[in-house]
Amino acid sequence: MLTIIILLAAGLTAGGLWWWIRSGRIVSTDDARVKGTIVAISAKVNGRVEKVLANEGDNVQAGQVIA
Repeated sequence: MLTIIILLAAGLTAGGLWWWIRSGRIVSTDDARVKGTIVAISAKVNGRVEKVLANEGDNVQAGQVIA
């Protein structure tokens, strides 16, 4: 009898955990629309970039040399 109660409790715990994980706490979508500003970036001169002075995600100021 104790084995049945333990198995039932384990099954209910596993089922509850599965439901909690799959219950929609994570919002996902296959189609999304976002707002943003598109900015054209171009070089003033032709040539190759020898060194990049900013890393991805760095905040930069207007006029700051980054390459």
